[in-house]
Amino acid sequence: MKFTTFMLVEHTTVVSGLVNVLGGGASHLNRPSYPAPMALSLLCMIQPPPSYQGEPIQVLFTVTEADGDAIYARLEGEFGFGIHAEADPRTMNAPLVVDLSDVMLPKSGLYRIAGTLDNSASVELFFQVKTVDVAAADTPLQ
Repeated sequence: MKFTTFMLVEHTTVVSGLVNVLGGGASHLNRPSYPAPMALSLLCMIQPPPSYQGEPIQVLFTVTEADGDAIYARLEGEFGFGIHAEADPRTMNAPLVVDLSDVMLPKSGLYRIAGTLDNSASVELFFQVKTVDVAAADTPLQ
């Protein structure tokens, strides 16, 4: 079990197992004041082992400061997906979108998103938040 994709996106939809992404790969966020909402989602692609039969997968996501001391969001649950009988198990890859748009960030700085599958496979993504004067700058918020 592993993550094959783990990225911040402005908007994403999943239709018939296909992922449509707008503004993917965000790693620097500009915010005019704090606390500020993340206003992003996390797109994950999960590849189960070839022996996967549709059983629930335990997932855990946290948004923390870079050192992990302060936790701003903790989301946990179960995730599962169906398998096409004729599909080669090596081609299985399931999308999971985690809405982080309402997670409030208290200040500028370096943050970390960590993801764990079945209490073992894990990945982390760092992103930086900077303060900008939107009236003076021609800088997008993402």
